[in-house]
Amino acid sequence: MRPPCYRHTHVIPIFVSLLVSNYLQAIASMMDLEWLKDGAVIGGSFCSVQGAFKNAGNVAAAFWSVALSVHVFMLLFLRRNMSRATCVALITGGWLFVIFVPVIGVTAIQTADKGPYFGPSGYWYVYFIWTILRAQMLKVLDHA
Repeated sequence: MRPPCYRHTHVIPIFVSLLVSNYLQAIASMMDLEWLKDGAVIGGSFCSVQGAFKNAGNVAAAFWSVALSVHVFMLLFLRRNMSRATCVALITGGWLFVIFVPVIGVTAIQTADKGPYFGPSGYWYVYFIWTILRAQMLKVLDHA
């Protein structure tokens, strides 16, 4: 008798979705170089795009982590695998949800009176300062 194999499950598409969500977060973090170069965080279209990437990446990472955990729990403890149709629905619905979250913020909450939905906030200034300190520490360590 052959032991069970992960290739006969739907772990891989869920795991790939988790990797893509991490890629979205990485893109948003790399966009910090613009603020480092400018020496300030300035609201505008670039800031909004970065905010959307960060928001989508965070929501996606949380969603796909839970989806993967539930799927692995079902496989190991309940001995149940999801059908192909369920997997396709999960992947499609999951990514539609991830896209929906940043879009609904901009379309439903952002108004001329309230201002942009994505923009600099006090928390990101702390993050920006940490980014500068980290860059300075790396320079010091490179020259040591």
